Amino acid sequence: MSDPAARRFFVIQAVRVAGVVVAVWGLSASYGRAPWLGGAPAWVGAVMLAAGTAVALIGPRLLARKWRSGS
Repeated sequence: MSDPAARRFFVIQAVRVAGVVVAVWGLSASYGRAPWLGGAPAWVGAVMLAAGTAVALIGPRLLARKWRSGS
């Protein structure tokens, strides 16, 4: 993949998907259904949910602004 625009597109999509995965992971942890977090309190899941949502919504915009052409 030699096209820089295609590479940037895939990076933006990967950041978005990673944010959604963290948000879903945090949601399941807050309900106590995440076996990988064992006895973690519900607030840990809520923090993960908020962080994942922020990454999914804000991360791609920040990357696009950073990579904007002509700046």
